[in-house]
Amino acid sequence: MALGLALSLLLSSAPQAQAKSRIYAGSEAEALKCAHLFSMTALLLWKSGKISTRAKDSGMAASVIILDRYVGGTWEQKKKALTAVGQRRTLLTTLEEFNAQNKYCLRRFPIN
Repeated sequence: MALGLALSLLLSSAPQAQAKSRIYAGSEAEALKCAHLFSMTALLLWKSGKISTRAKDSGMAASVIILDRYVGGTWEQKKKALTAVGQRRTLLTTLEEFNAQNKYCLRRFPIN
């Protein structure tokens, strides 16, 4: 239930109060990158019909767990930072980085 709430907060497009800006560095920045790789890859593969809705939801859940456990700040700050990470990558770059780094991300930021 909490995971579902966190996911809905993260993905909500409803206008929210402006969050104070926050700069992420080190392991938090790395966790943001991993969260982005999991969520965007899952979404891209699902939209192209390559994975099931259940597999997409698992990728999105992994992203939320990483953000919750390894990234500080409010959900609005995390969402803003995740958007910034995504703006620095093309879709192809995201998929290539996911293929190269997903196992590392799961070792570095365990979700179990």
